[in-house]
Amino acid sequence: MRLVIDLQGAQGSSRARGIGRFSRELALAMAREPRGHECLIAISGAMMDTAEELVASFGTVVPHAQIKLWHPPRGTAALAASPLRPFAETLRAQFLASLRPDLVHVTSLFEGLGDDVLSLQPAELERLPVVATCYDLIPLIRHEAYFGPPGPISDGARWYYRCAQEMALSEGLLAISDSSRQEAIRHLPFAPERVFNIQAGISPTFRPAALTPDARAALLRRYGLQEEFILFLGAGDIRKNEAGLIAAYGRLPAALRQRHQLLIVGKMAPDALRKLASSLDIPFESFVIIPFVEEGDLTALYSTCALFVFPSLHEGFGLPVAEAMACGAPTIASNTTSLPEVIGRDDATFDPNDPDAIAACMRKVLENPAFRAELAAFGPGQAARFTWRSSAARAWDAMEAIHARREAHQALPRAAVLRPRPSLAFVSPLPPQNSGIADYSRELLPSLAYHYDITLVTETPIADTRLQAGFARLDPAQFLQESGRFDRVLYQLGNSSFHRFQIEDLLPNCPGMVVLHDAYLSNYVDWLAHERGRPDDFRIALLQSHGYPALRFDTEHGRQAALATYPCSLPVLQDSLGLIQHSHHGVDVLRRHFGAGAADGIAVIPHLRTDRDWPGRAEARAMLGLAEDAFVVCSFGVVTPLKCPGLLAEAWRRSGLVGRLVFVGDAPQELRQELADPEAGIQFTGRVGREAYDAWLACADLAVQWRLGSRGESSGAVADVLIAGVPLVCNRHGSAAELPEPVALGLPEEADAAALAMALTALRDDPARRAQLGAAGRAYALRDLAPDAIAARYRDAIEAAYSGLHPASVAQRMADQAQATVSEAGGLLAASRAIGRSFPQPWRAGGRPRLLIDMSELARRDHGTGIQRVVREIGRRVLEQQPGGWRGEAVRVEAGRLRRTHAVPLRLLDHAPLNIPETPLDAGEGDLLLCIDVNAELTEEEYAELRRLRLGGMRIVLVIYDLLPMRHPELFPEEVITLIRGWYTRMLTIADGALCISRAVADELLVWLDEDATRRATALPVGFFHLGADFTAPATGGPVSAEVQAALASAERRPTVVMTGTVEPRKGYAQSLSAFEALWAAGQDIGLTIIGKEGWQMEAFIARLRASPALGDRLHWVPKSSDAELRALYGAGAGLLMASNHEGFGLPIIEAALASLPVLARDLPVFREVAGENASYFSGTDAKPLADAVAAWMQAGFTPPSDGIRPLSWDESFDQLCAAVVEGRWYRIWRPGGDQASG
Repeated sequence: MRLVIDLQGAQGSSRARGIGRFSRELALAMAREPRGHECLIAISGAMMDTAEELVASFGTVVPHAQIKLWHPPRGTAALAASPLRPFAETLRAQFLASLRPDLVHVTSLFEGLGDDVLSLQPAELERLPVVATCYDLIPLIRHEAYFGPPGPISDGARWYYRCAQEMALSEGLLAISDSSRQEAIRHLPFAPERVFNIQAGISPTFRPAALTPDARAALLRRYGLQEEFILFLGAGDIRKNEAGLIAAYGRLPAALRQRHQLLIVGKMAPDALRKLASSLDIPFESFVIIPFVEEGDLTALYSTCALFVFPSLHEGFGLPVAEAMACGAPTIASNTTSLPEVIGRDDATFDPNDPDAIAACMRKVLENPAFRAELAAFGPGQAARFTWRSSAARAWDAMEAIHARREAHQALPRAAVLRPRPSLAFVSPLPPQNSGIADYSRELLPSLAYHYDITLVTETPIADTRLQAGFARLDPAQFLQESGRFDRVLYQLGNSSFHRFQIEDLLPNCPGMVVLHDAYLSNYVDWLAHERGRPDDFRIALLQSHGYPALRFDTEHGRQAALATYPCSLPVLQDSLGLIQHSHHGVDVLRRHFGAGAADGIAVIPHLRTDRDWPGRAEARAMLGLAEDAFVVCSFGVVTPLKCPGLLAEAWRRSGLVGRLVFVGDAPQELRQELADPEAGIQFTGRVGREAYDAWLACADLAVQWRLGSRGESSGAVADVLIAGVPLVCNRHGSAAELPEPVALGLPEEADAAALAMALTALRDDPARRAQLGAAGRAYALRDLAPDAIAARYRDAIEAAYSGLHPASVAQRMADQAQATVSEAGGLLAASRAIGRSFPQPWRAGGRPRLLIDMSELARRDHGTGIQRVVREIGRRVLEQQPGGWRGEAVRVEAGRLRRTHAVPLRLLDHAPLNIPETPLDAGEGDLLLCIDVNAELTEEEYAELRRLRLGGMRIVLVIYDLLPMRHPELFPEEVITLIRGWYTRMLTIADGALCISRAVADELLVWLDEDATRRATALPVGFFHLGADFTAPATGGPVSAEVQAALASAERRPTVVMTGTVEPRKGYAQSLSAFEALWAAGQDIGLTIIGKEGWQMEAFIARLRASPALGDRLHWVPKSSDAELRALYGAGAGLLMASNHEGFGLPIIEAALASLPVLARDLPVFREVAGENASYFSGTDAKPLADAVAAWMQAGFTPPSDGIRPLSWDESFDQLCAAVVEGRWYRIWRPGGDQASG
């Protein structure tokens, strides 16, 4: 291993302090015994005097080639705020990297505030593998004492917290005591397995000094001391507690004070001491103040003093205590932090916060010569435990363990040059915002900073000092302006108003990695809709995320049910480059709502939890007023009905346990009134602060965390229980079902109160099992939920997403090449479109395949034709039934693009209009376009768009109603032939399936394809389905036109035959009118009602019709009718005449059967297919055969009845369509060359 020791801690303002001595002596001891490792010493040439001293010192220990000097510029102190400092930090980092270290030991990180020491790494560069010495974290723990109350952060605080952040990012820490080790674990926080207590050493020069009487007298004169004195070192730092010592000194008997002056070494203003002494009625002459003692004299003073007192409130080690003991001074010290470790006996310690306790301990020594001698004799032996050689051995042990861990986790070569680290914009609510996600982000950020150069993006100024000091901040507007400079963007999103700036303003414009804490965002969406004063926005979001079934659900079941049922999170997913969730349960929620594809690529990273300084059980119970032997069961977190508090209360009563069941967290008043029962020991705390919350965790014998109705969220309370080591009972629901077996006692999801009561009783009676559960839970939390472990998983997930093929990440990697296209007109747009089309985003369809129904023609104009009736009926079902897990969407082809359209579908489904603009839809793999209407106006550009989408994986199924314009062009105007032929011939060249409305049309299509080899080059699946006829309109009611009234009145006087359909040449109207005219001439009293608008090439017929003398009597023409009027006319008729010469299906036959109307039809294969033996048939094209057939039909009583015709409902018709389109059950597979096969 190559270890580089950065010795600036022995060069700057700390050089003459304990830190400087520690840095120098430990490095020398390690260099003397390197265990075969290579030890390099890095020294800054900016501080020339100390550089020379260190080179001289180490030159006798290591070869000169292992002493490495670097030369930063001067004037780089943090308080100077010089631009030289960032430059110098980068210079230092690259210099240290050039030494190719396996580890870098920084002997003191908290340096450089007012001098030229550089201890921090540039955030934008890869990190050096630093191991730092942790002396203490006193200003971090006692923030207000050092930096004042919360408020604007000072330059000093900013510097300190940046240093603390640097320490938190170290590979390992060398603590100088177990106390400082625990501080690092609790307050940075730092992983326990990476903090090592190496203790401190004492220089051999500290030993009892045998002073001659003359030397002793000279020493006392030099410092103005009388024969006996009490020694104190460290004045000037509030934690050293000189005020407490002086107050204790004032409590000594006057005679003791007269015999023993108090020598104060350190920075203390005489005027301040004089004032304090006066207030305590102590003569000022009792005190001696010495700012600084030469090191040689310090040993003599230690050896000479009657008592050394060290009343410090907080120490990392307490080197003066060890030094004084080494010199044989009777020594007493505080009973706090590291000092008991150093002093080694309880009877020599006191409470530093109690002047009486300090005074009592001082008297015990000064008034008891035997005890005083015992302490003097004990000291050197205890101090001998602290040597630099033993500290160096411990340090090498630590270095070897840290190096081995690094090699096991990441076998990295030594980097000679540090590369830039990825910059990351961290977008989230942050303190002081009262959000669980703000607290989560605060926990995550220090560890995530190990992997990224992080800038925070948040709406409000940050109140957390550590975050303020450790990270730059942008507000949302600044981020939008500067977003291009970030390599990565990470969003922390939840279901509350705190996330509006992310969801509405930032994410759509700056896609990034999204941590979705709540799979459901519906409450946020609903809040935003009302906040904007646009309540319909929720319905728009519901439609966009979940389609038309969700809109129907909202209408029928109400808003609250819709909020509970639908996540409304699809737009967020579509804007994300990648997704992180905290549980597989959350992923399952998305899969359930958005399809199997929704789970692809989602990283599951559990909720994190940082260990903290827990109160002891006895201390916590005393604070909360609980008996030590009381059995306490707690449930933590906000109490809601979904957490089943009633079930817990019932289980508690059933168990018969004596003790407390405590709901720790805010609870609705009605729940508290219903369930609180002091006699049974059931209580609610209401909302509690962190201190009380931790106390309940510390005192709980058992925690029960129950939940039903989870919507994908993870429980922070469960994580708290685990990290606190509280035995956990839960039901295996939601994310709790994913806890490993030993970690919690998991009961079935729907377990009842009896089962829970049994579990509580069993665990009360089995303390060993409780201890086992608590230990397993804590071990799991420390290992799997620790911020460092979670941050590493974040890095892996983020990098995987950004190295993927999402169009936004590809665009980022190709930004330079794309920018180069701006010189070409439309070049940048073309480049962006090319990326989007080549790398489709995975969430574009919401994770499901889409069944896209083309409503292009219906969106332009509603002709009321039979084809558009089919479009409406099938469209309703595509949109609301969503067969086979497909998502139904309505589209139109317009202006060169395939677009989502909503106006027509909303109208079809009887929903109120919604203001949703039509947007381009980039369909692809798995999607299917159902061309159910005849879009004869399709342009070449739009046709090319369909071809492109098909190449991208979208399938096209063409619905064919008939081939009449191609097979019988004489029946149609030239413009119709051109348009219809153009539609079918073009679409049949690219269709992936053709679906006809009858077997007859399917057979005709197969023949037509065989007739010309150029019509299709590849195989084509061909299917058919029959149209439905849900005749649901009432026969009466509503306004009725005059034409209909006259026709109905005529039908009451005579049997009347009905014909329906557009009046056009192929429908056989001319032959039919001639036949009826022959019947009327023969004296037959029979009526004819024609229902249908005028079509093409029928001018002569219409003129003849209008000129007929029978019009208005036995003959009626209804050009337009509603469904209700049509039903009434069917109901009044004696039979339906279907005289068409050519049809694709014959829907009027089905409608007639639904109205129990007998049918006389031309003998065509398609009519036989539809009606079978349940209709009469005729042949011929002249009037006579038809007149004879009608007469015979009338003579037979209009038989046979049509009851045997089995009409399909539109639902059944849709099922037939889906059998081919969705399930792939085709009638035939047409192949070039005539080789057809069954589908």
